[in-house]
Amino acid sequence: MSRPCILKSAVWSLALAVVLTAAAPSARAAIVLQATRVIFDASNKEATMQVRNDGMEEALIQSWMASSDDKDDAPFALVPPLARIPPQSSQLLRILYEGSGLPEDRESVAWLYVQDVPRNPASDNVLQLAVRHAVKVFYRPRGLKGNVADAPRALTWRLVSAADGTAIEVNNPTSFHVSMVGIRTDDGHGEHTLADGQMIAPQSTHRFPFKAVGVGADLQVSFTSINDYGGDDEFRVSLKLDAAAHALPIVSKAP
Repeated sequence: MSRPCILKSAVWSLALAVVLTAAAPSARAAIVLQATRVIFDASNKEATMQVRNDGMEEALIQSWMASSDDKDDAPFALVPPLARIPPQSSQLLRILYEGSGLPEDRESVAWLYVQDVPRNPASDNVLQLAVRHAVKVFYRPRGLKGNVADAPRALTWRLVSAADGTAIEVNNPTSFHVSMVGIRTDDGHGEHTLADGQMIAPQSTHRFPFKAVGVGADLQVSFTSINDYGGDDEFRVSLKLDAAAHALPIVSKAP
Protein backbone atom coordinates (compact mmCIF):
# COMPACT_ATOMS: atom_id res chain seq x y z
CA MET A 1 0.00 0.00 0.00
CA SER A 2 1.55 3.28 -1.08
CA ARG A 3 1.58 6.28 1.25
CA PRO A 4 2.41 9.98 0.96
CA CYS A 5 5.74 11.23 2.26
CA ILE A 6 4.42 11.32 5.86
CA LEU A 7 4.95 7.64 6.31
CA LYS A 8 8.16 7.49 4.21
CA SER A 9 7.48 3.80 3.85
CA ALA A 10 7.05 3.94 0.10
CA VAL A 11 10.01 2.60 -1.89
CA TRP A 12 12.77 5.05 -2.74
CA SER A 13 14.76 4.43 -5.90
CA LEU A 14 18.32 5.61 -6.38
CA ALA A 15 20.17 5.15 -9.67
CA LEU A 16 23.71 3.92 -8.94
CA ALA A 17 24.82 3.65 -12.55
CA VAL A 18 24.00 5.37 -15.83
CA VAL A 19 23.17 3.83 -19.16
CA LEU A 20 26.36 3.70 -21.18
CA THR A 21 24.51 2.58 -24.30
CA ALA A 22 20.83 2.00 -24.97
CA ALA A 23 19.86 -1.24 -23.29
CA ALA A 24 17.07 -2.71 -21.20
CA PRO A 25 17.66 -3.10 -17.46
CA SER A 26 18.90 -6.49 -16.31
CA ALA A 27 16.64 -8.80 -14.31
CA ARG A 28 16.91 -7.83 -10.62
CA ALA A 29 15.84 -9.35 -7.36
CA ALA A 30 12.49 -8.13 -6.04
CA ILE A 31 12.95 -7.18 -2.37
CA VAL A 32 9.71 -6.86 -0.38
CA LEU A 33 9.25 -5.91 3.29
CA GLN A 34 6.49 -7.69 5.19
CA ALA A 35 5.06 -4.51 6.78
CA THR A 36 4.95 -0.74 6.36
CA ARG A 37 5.97 -0.11 9.99
CA VAL A 38 7.52 -1.84 12.99
CA ILE A 39 6.09 -1.65 16.52
CA PHE A 40 8.83 -2.33 19.06
CA ASP A 41 7.10 -3.14 22.35
CA ALA A 42 9.65 -2.70 25.16
CA SER A 43 8.19 -5.72 26.96
CA ASN A 44 9.89 -7.77 24.21
CA LYS A 45 13.66 -8.06 23.86
CA GLU A 46 13.57 -7.31 20.14
CA ALA A 47 11.41 -6.48 17.15
CA THR A 48 11.69 -8.13 13.76
CA MET A 49 11.13 -7.38 10.09
CA GLN A 50 10.94 -10.10 7.46
CA VAL A 51 12.46 -9.28 4.07
CA ARG A 52 11.45 -11.42 1.09
CA ASN A 53 13.23 -11.94 -2.20
CA ASP A 54 10.49 -12.57 -4.76
CA GLY A 55 12.95 -12.44 -7.64
CA MET A 56 14.65 -15.20 -9.58
CA GLU A 57 18.19 -14.18 -8.58
CA GLU A 58 20.03 -14.10 -5.28
CA ALA A 59 19.79 -10.72 -3.56
CA LEU A 60 22.29 -8.89 -1.38
CA ILE A 61 20.70 -6.48 1.10
CA GLN A 62 22.28 -3.86 3.33
CA SER A 63 20.23 -2.68 6.35
CA TRP A 64 20.73 0.04 8.95
CA MET A 65 18.90 2.15 11.51
CA ALA A 66 18.69 5.94 11.73
CA SER A 67 17.12 8.38 14.15
CA SER A 68 13.96 10.33 13.32
CA ASP A 69 16.02 13.12 11.75
CA ASP A 70 17.95 10.61 9.60
CA LYS A 71 21.14 10.73 11.66
CA ASP A 72 23.05 7.52 12.34
CA ASP A 73 22.82 7.89 16.14
CA ALA A 74 19.71 5.76 16.73
CA PRO A 75 20.26 3.58 19.87
CA PHE A 76 19.43 0.35 18.05
CA ALA A 77 21.43 -2.58 16.73
CA LEU A 78 20.37 -4.41 13.59
CA VAL A 79 21.20 -8.07 12.93
CA PRO A 80 22.34 -8.89 10.32
CA PRO A 81 23.40 -5.59 8.70
CA LEU A 82 24.37 -7.40 5.49
CA ALA A 83 22.70 -10.56 4.17
CA ARG A 84 22.31 -12.66 1.05
CA ILE A 85 18.80 -13.91 0.29
CA PRO A 86 18.34 -16.80 -2.17
CA PRO A 87 15.58 -16.42 -4.77
CA GLN A 88 12.06 -17.04 -3.48
CA SER A 89 13.35 -16.96 0.11
CA SER A 90 13.33 -14.58 3.07
CA GLN A 91 15.60 -13.10 5.73
CA LEU A 92 14.56 -12.05 9.23
CA LEU A 93 16.05 -8.78 10.50
CA ARG A 94 16.31 -8.41 14.29
CA ILE A 95 16.09 -4.94 15.85
CA LEU A 96 17.64 -4.63 19.32
CA TYR A 97 17.40 -1.62 21.65
CA GLU A 98 20.64 -0.65 23.38
CA GLY A 99 18.75 0.01 26.63
CA SER A 100 19.16 3.78 26.99
CA GLY A 101 18.91 6.99 25.02
CA LEU A 102 15.12 7.20 24.53
CA PRO A 103 12.44 8.71 26.82
CA GLU A 104 10.43 6.30 28.95
CA ASP A 105 7.24 8.40 29.18
CA ARG A 106 6.38 8.47 25.49
CA GLU A 107 6.80 6.64 22.21
CA SER A 108 9.88 7.29 20.06
CA VAL A 109 10.35 6.81 16.33
CA ALA A 110 13.36 5.77 14.23
CA TRP A 111 13.92 4.58 10.65
CA LEU A 112 14.76 1.14 9.32
CA TYR A 113 16.44 1.19 5.91
CA VAL A 114 16.81 -1.86 3.69
CA GLN A 115 18.68 -1.48 0.40
CA ASP A 116 19.09 -3.96 -2.42
CA VAL A 117 22.77 -3.89 -3.41
CA PRO A 118 23.29 -4.45 -7.16
CA ARG A 119 25.77 -7.04 -8.37
CA ASN A 120 28.62 -6.22 -10.68
CA PRO A 121 27.12 -6.21 -14.19
CA ALA A 122 28.19 -8.90 -16.63
CA SER A 123 28.04 -6.34 -19.43
CA ASP A 124 28.74 -2.63 -19.76
CA ASN A 125 25.38 -2.07 -21.43
CA VAL A 126 23.31 -2.38 -18.27
CA LEU A 127 21.25 0.03 -16.18
CA GLN A 128 21.54 -0.80 -12.47
CA LEU A 129 19.18 0.45 -9.79
CA ALA A 130 19.47 0.14 -6.03
CA VAL A 131 16.04 0.06 -4.41
CA ARG A 132 15.93 1.46 -0.88
CA HIS A 133 13.01 0.76 1.46
CA ALA A 134 12.40 2.94 4.52
CA VAL A 135 9.90 2.15 7.27
CA LYS A 136 9.27 3.70 10.67
CA VAL A 137 10.13 1.86 13.86
CA PHE A 138 7.98 2.93 16.82
CA TYR A 139 9.65 2.16 20.14
CA ARG A 140 6.94 1.84 22.79
CA PRO A 141 8.19 1.85 26.44
CA ARG A 142 6.48 -0.22 29.12
CA GLY A 143 3.61 1.22 31.11
CA LEU A 144 2.56 4.08 28.83
CA LYS A 145 -0.74 5.62 29.84
CA GLY A 146 -3.68 5.19 27.51
CA ASN A 147 -4.28 3.07 24.44
CA VAL A 148 -2.67 3.75 21.07
CA ALA A 149 -5.95 2.99 19.29
CA ASP A 150 -7.60 5.91 21.14
CA ALA A 151 -4.89 8.46 20.26
CA PRO A 152 -6.55 9.89 17.08
CA ARG A 153 -9.74 10.65 19.05
CA ALA A 154 -7.71 12.22 21.86
CA LEU A 155 -6.23 14.90 19.57
CA THR A 156 -7.46 18.39 20.42
CA TRP A 157 -8.30 20.50 17.35
CA ARG A 158 -8.80 24.28 17.24
CA LEU A 159 -9.47 26.86 14.57
CA VAL A 160 -7.36 29.81 15.69
CA SER A 161 -6.88 33.36 14.50
CA ALA A 162 -3.44 34.92 14.87
CA ALA A 163 -1.51 37.93 13.60
CA ASP A 164 -0.15 35.87 10.71
CA GLY A 165 -3.59 34.59 9.70
CA THR A 166 -6.02 31.81 10.47
CA ALA A 167 -4.70 28.34 11.22
CA ILE A 168 -5.88 24.92 12.29
CA GLU A 169 -4.05 23.76 15.40
CA VAL A 170 -3.89 20.18 16.60
CA ASN A 171 -2.44 19.08 19.95
CA ASN A 172 -1.50 15.52 20.81
CA PRO A 173 -1.68 15.06 24.62
CA THR A 174 -1.07 11.29 24.42
CA SER A 175 2.10 9.22 24.68
CA PHE A 176 1.73 7.91 21.11
CA HIS A 177 2.45 9.18 17.60
CA VAL A 178 -0.54 9.83 15.36
CA SER A 179 0.18 9.43 11.64
CA MET A 180 -2.39 11.11 9.40
CA VAL A 181 -2.81 11.19 5.63
CA GLY A 182 -5.39 12.80 3.34
CA ILE A 183 -6.13 15.75 5.65
CA ARG A 184 -8.97 17.72 4.03
CA THR A 185 -11.26 20.60 4.94
CA ASP A 186 -14.83 21.42 3.95
CA ASP A 187 -15.89 25.01 4.70
CA GLY A 188 -19.23 24.82 2.93
CA HIS A 189 -17.68 26.08 -0.29
CA GLY A 190 -16.11 22.76 -1.27
CA GLU A 191 -13.39 20.41 -0.08
CA HIS A 192 -9.73 21.41 -0.01
CA THR A 193 -6.51 19.57 0.80
CA LEU A 194 -5.02 20.85 4.03
CA ALA A 195 -2.03 18.48 3.92
CA ASP A 196 -1.16 15.21 2.21
CA GLY A 197 0.06 13.88 5.52
CA GLN A 198 1.45 14.76 8.93
CA MET A 199 2.70 12.83 11.95
CA ILE A 200 1.87 14.45 15.29
CA ALA A 201 4.46 13.49 17.90
CA PRO A 202 3.46 12.69 21.49
CA GLN A 203 2.82 15.71 23.72
CA SER A 204 3.31 18.15 20.86
CA THR A 205 1.31 20.71 18.85
CA HIS A 206 1.25 21.24 15.10
CA ARG A 207 -0.28 24.18 13.26
CA PHE A 208 -1.63 24.02 9.70
CA PRO A 209 -1.90 27.38 7.89
CA PHE A 210 -5.46 27.77 6.64
CA LYS A 211 -7.15 30.33 4.39
CA ALA A 212 -10.59 30.65 5.95
CA VAL A 213 -13.58 31.66 3.86
CA GLY A 214 -16.18 31.81 6.60
CA VAL A 215 -14.81 31.13 10.07
CA GLY A 216 -18.17 31.78 11.67
CA ALA A 217 -19.64 28.56 10.30
CA ASP A 218 -18.69 25.02 11.19
CA LEU A 219 -15.56 23.84 9.45
CA GLN A 220 -15.26 20.12 8.77
CA VAL A 221 -11.82 18.49 8.87
CA SER A 222 -11.44 14.86 7.81
CA PHE A 223 -8.33 12.70 7.90
CA THR A 224 -7.18 9.10 7.76
CA SER A 225 -5.15 7.76 10.67
CA ILE A 226 -2.71 4.89 10.05
CA ASN A 227 -2.95 2.25 12.78
CA ASP A 228 -0.38 -0.23 14.11
CA TYR A 229 -1.19 -2.70 11.35
CA GLY A 230 -0.85 -0.18 8.51
CA GLY A 231 -4.63 0.01 8.13
CA ASP A 232 -6.76 3.11 7.53
CA ASP A 233 -9.07 4.60 10.17
CA GLU A 234 -11.12 7.60 9.02
CA PHE A 235 -12.07 10.52 11.28
CA ARG A 236 -13.91 13.83 11.07
CA VAL A 237 -14.00 16.85 13.39
CA SER A 238 -16.16 19.99 13.32
CA LEU A 239 -14.40 23.23 14.23
CA LYS A 240 -15.52 26.68 15.31
CA LEU A 241 -13.23 29.63 15.93
CA ASP A 242 -11.28 29.29 19.21
CA ALA A 243 -13.28 26.24 20.36
CA ALA A 244 -11.61 22.92 21.18
CA ALA A 245 -12.96 19.80 19.50
CA HIS A 246 -12.18 16.11 19.14
CA ALA A 247 -12.50 13.91 16.06
CA LEU A 248 -14.96 11.06 15.79
CA PRO A 249 -14.62 7.94 13.63
CA ILE A 250 -16.39 7.94 10.27
CA VAL A 251 -18.49 4.82 10.22
CA SER A 252 -18.90 3.33 6.75
CA LYS A 253 -22.47 2.40 5.93
CA ALA A 254 -23.09 -1.07 4.59
CA PRO A 255 -24.31 -1.09 0.97
